[in-house]
Amino acid sequence: MNYNPNFCYDNLNYEDVNAIKKSKKSLKNKKKHNKKRVLIKILIISLLIATVLFLFSHFYVYPQIVESNKSRIKNYSVDIINSAVNQTIINNDYDDLISIVKDDNGNITLLQINSKNVNKLNNDVMTLVQSKLAEKDVLNYSLPIGSFSGIPALNGVGPSVNLKILPVGSVSTQYNSQIASLSINQSYHKIYITINISICIFLPLYTQNIDVSSQILVAENLIVGKIPSTYLNTDNLTNALNLIP
Repeated sequence: MNYNPNFCYDNLNYEDVNAIKKSKKSLKNKKKHNKKRVLIKILIISLLIATVLFLFSHFYVYPQIVESNKSRIKNYSVDIINSAVNQTIINNDYDDLISIVKDDNGNITLLQINSKNVNKLNNDVMTLVQSKLAEKDVLNYSLPIGSFSGIPALNGVGPSVNLKILPVGSVSTQYNSQIASLSINQSYHKIYITINISICIFLPLYTQNIDVSSQILVAENLIVGKIPSTYLNTDNLTNALNLIP
């Protein structure tokens, strides 16, 4: 049918008018339906892309970021531990932690632990380590955009993307006692403290723990006299040190 600008519905009968109206309504509904289908397709594609990006970041990009920063995080954690212990033990001597008790004949009968000082040293170290961790709570990291591709040839290629790593650490300590016999009546006693830090790395929708330990000598002494065999089993004194609340 050719278009006629002078066309009028009056020239048509009732059935023809209804047919045209139904046709227009059907065409309008079809357009709406097609628009909805396009929007649904766009939504599905967007969700698929978001899922792929999330999985790729979670299983490849973020582990790579943490792995490449492990040595850096461990080094800075050990530096914090060493600094905290050195600041704490400067005011502590062997005699502050262990008292050597002798009988009337000068024989060693007891290596007595000063619970108060041992506990204070332990608490001071933990508090200082946690305080220093809180001071350095953000690590900035730049990753070239090519490293996100998963293609080895593109690692380190392209402009860098700046990311932030937030390490949140929990701290625990443990004592270790070692007695080495130098001669019949001479022994060397060393007391170590081991600080364990569990660093939890927080990235967007991703976390990973890194455990760091450092053992530091906190006291030592040359003991003259025969030490009771009980203390030659260093586990006994170590356990006693660690049982202090």
